[in-house]
Amino acid sequence: MKRNELKEYVKKYLVNLIVSVTKLPEENVLPNLSFELFGIDSMMILELNKRFAKDFGQLSKTLFLSMRI
Repeated sequence: MKRNELKEYVKKYLVNLIVSVTKLPEENVLPNLSFELFGIDSMMILELNKRFAKDFGQLSKTLFLSMRI
């Protein structure tokens, strides 16, 4: 997989993850926006961490607090 294809795949994965947790329409989850703008609260962060860990293993618990898509 080429680098730009991988980048798009990861973006799509993250958008789908956010949509599944927040129940926002996919078109509202835009790249380069802070998670704060999606209305993500601490309970949603816990769920995002849980789902992310299931797919990729344990990561920093603060990953989603500082991340942009």
